[in-house]
Amino acid sequence: MRTLKARLEKNIENVYRITGDDAFLMQKAVDMIKSACGETFAELNQSFFDNENFNADAVINSCFQLPIGLDKRFVLVKNIKKISEADKNKLAKYCANPCPDSVLVLYDTDNIFKNVKAENVECKHLSDSELSSFIKERLDIEPDAIKLFIDYCSHDLTRISKECEKLALLKEKITTSVIEKMVAKSEEYSIFEITTALSKRDGDESLRLLKTMLETSDVSVILALISNHFRRLFYSVTSPLSPAEISKELGCKEYAIIKAKEQAKNFKQVGLKKILELCLETEYLIKIGKMGAENGIYYLIINILETK
Repeated sequence: MRTLKARLEKNIENVYRITGDDAFLMQKAVDMIKSACGETFAELNQSFFDNENFNADAVINSCFQLPIGLDKRFVLVKNIKKISEADKNKLAKYCANPCPDSVLVLYDTDNIFKNVKAENVECKHLSDSELSSFIKERLDIEPDAIKLFIDYCSHDLTRISKECEKLALLKEKITTSVIEKMVAKSEEYSIFEITTALSKRDGDESLRLLKTMLETSDVSVILALISNHFRRLFYSVTSPLSPAEISKELGCKEYAIIKAKEQAKNFKQVGLKKILELCLETEYLIKIGKMGAENGIYYLIINILETK
C-alpha cells in the first residue's frame, strides 16, 4: 500500500488492475486510487460496474465522459465472474489506448483481465510480521496476545481490522485474556483446534471443543468444515503442487496449506482417505434420516479418533 501511495503521488495511471488474495487490501487500493482522482461531484465523476450491470460498451462510454471539476473521472469494474470474448476484446483494445481524462480500475479476483494492458496492483495476504505491525499500530498489545489475536482471526486482515476498532475502545493494554474474552474465534480456527486435538488423539479435548462449537454453529456447517479441512490435509500431502499453487486450487490462504501439511504428518495417507470416506458416510446417514445430526457429528469425531 505504501508503494501504491508513492506511485499515486507521482502519477495517476489511466488503467489499474487490482489482483490478489486479500479483500481488505484490494478494497483499500481501490479507495486510494479513487481518492487520488478526487471526490468533487462524486455522483457525476464516478461510475461503478459489477456482474449485474456490466457491459463493455457502457464501461468504455463512461470512461470517455469528461470529468466535471476534476482532472480525472473514476470508473470501477468489480466482481465480474463471466465475460464474453467480444467484451474482453473491446476492453483490451480500450486499455491499450485509454482516455487520458479517466481512470479505469479493474478489480480482478478471477484473472478475467489478465491479458489487459494496465498498471498492476497486487494485494497478497500479509505475513505474520506484517500483521503484527498492523495490529501494533492500532493497539497497545502484549506480544503473546498478538499471536493469539491473529490465530483467532485466521490471519484475515478484514476481521483483524474490525476487531482492532472494537478493542481500541477499551482504552487499555490488550492481553491474551482480553483477546479470549472479546474476540470471537473464527470457524476456521475452531475447526483447526478440533482437528489438532484429533490429530493428537486427545478425545477429551476434541469432544470439549466440539461441544463448545455446537453452541454457536449448526451441525451441517461443522460437518462441512471438518470435511473440507480433512480434504485440505489429504490434498496437501498428495499433490505435487507448491503450497501457493494448492491454495489457489482450493481457494484458501497459503498459510492454511502450510499448517495443513504440518498437521497431516500425524496421519497416514490411507488414514486421511478413510476419514474423508467417514465424512461422506456421516453426511449420507444424516440426510437419509438413519442418524440424528448431533449423534452423527459425535459418531464422526469418535471414529476419527480411532483412525491412524
